[in-house]
Amino acid sequence: MSESKKKGLTRREFLRWTAGASAGLAGAALSACVAAPTPEIREVEVEKVVEKEVEKVVTATPAPEQIELTFFNWASAEEATRQNIESIIAQFETDHPNVKINNVQFGFGDIQSQTLIAITGGNPPDIVQQSSNMPFELAAMGALEPLDGYVTEDYLDQNFKGALAAGTYQDQLVALPWSITPHAFWYNKKLMAELGLDPTQPPATIEELNEAAAVAKEQDIYAVGLDTTKRQYALVHQWPWMLAFGAEPYVDGVPNFNTPELKEYYEWLRFLLTNEYSPPGMILREFRQFSAQGTEVFAWDGPYFKGILQSLNESLLDEELFQETWSVKGIPVQRGEPVTVMDIHQLVMTKACQHKEVAWEFIQLLASSDMAVERYYIPLGAIPPAKGLLEKFADNYSDPISQAYINDIIPSGRAMPYGPKFASAAEFIEVGMQEAVATDKPIDEILEDMQANLNIVYGVS
Repeated sequence: MSESKKKGLTRREFLRWTAGASAGLAGAALSACVAAPTPEIREVEVEKVVEKEVEKVVTATPAPEQIELTFFNWASAEEATRQNIESIIAQFETDHPNVKINNVQFGFGDIQSQTLIAITGGNPPDIVQQSSNMPFELAAMGALEPLDGYVTEDYLDQNFKGALAAGTYQDQLVALPWSITPHAFWYNKKLMAELGLDPTQPPATIEELNEAAAVAKEQDIYAVGLDTTKRQYALVHQWPWMLAFGAEPYVDGVPNFNTPELKEYYEWLRFLLTNEYSPPGMILREFRQFSAQGTEVFAWDGPYFKGILQSLNESLLDEELFQETWSVKGIPVQRGEPVTVMDIHQLVMTKACQHKEVAWEFIQLLASSDMAVERYYIPLGAIPPAKGLLEKFADNYSDPISQAYINDIIPSGRAMPYGPKFASAAEFIEVGMQEAVATDKPIDEILEDMQANLNIVYGVS
């Protein structure tokens, strides 16, 4: 290498060399660009799926409120009506799946005391079957729901006025008529013929009844069962007989027992039981056994007498046979016209009831529905309270017994002097009745003592 080479390139040589190198590199670069094809660039749309979590809010339909109604009654405690009442209750529960009816059974003689115990003990029933003075006792305690806001004018027009009056306390309807059950004079036509009595001429007077009773006694047959026991219902049973003697036990709400008419009645009652024309010391229910067995020729009973006899004697289930055997009429009288008292079965709602609208539906089903007529009234022989039902089921009430009740007996019904004081008064009247049939105490003294005690009860000077 020459000395000049060692010293490096001149400035002119350097510029010439770098220019050539740059040109070569540019060509190489260009050649490289041409040789390597440009890759195809494609814009790919990628569908981006966004999973959105949707919160579905489901509002559950609340279950219907579970309701329990307690129903105190004696209809479920009696063989003649138990299955029919239970079937109506079952149907109501089927139609109202959220409602349970607690069906609490008591005998007729126990239901009022048990109701009072439940109410005063803070565990009252919702609905109660009642009769006689029972609703007046509960209403006086403020325990009953007035029903005027539930009944319609049409319903009131359809009911017998006497039946509504029997459930009205201080101008408020507190007890709805369930079945119309006034007592009437039943007579066994076949047995009368066997005894030598004319079945086409049943006793119309007290004298004729006495004569027939003597004939029956000779052949060991009771004449008629009259309840003279020491219980309030015995007065309901006996009251029409007092009226049959022309007596007015109350005048303008004041007791009126010390009278000649009532003296005559009590003397006759003593005569009847002393001669054993009537079984002594028995309640109404027990007399029906004699009637069913054909050992009592007359009966003083309600329209349900038919259904009860049929439950005691299956042969009487034959409608034709029953009509051939039994008939019914007004009470034999000493003076005046035949009368009865408006004894009815009723339904009340307690003020403590928490589900009054549902309770009212149940009461209506029992008292004024087609189902009630078909399953309760007709099988029992009872008379429904609404005249519209009698018209609708006219064919079922066209028999002579039903017609006698509808046309003669029910229209003759009179109201009992019920009220808050009647329960206390009844005890003194019952004592007098017991003395008349079970002692020889003079009737005059019995009535004098009775009147004195009743004056105290009612504040009469």
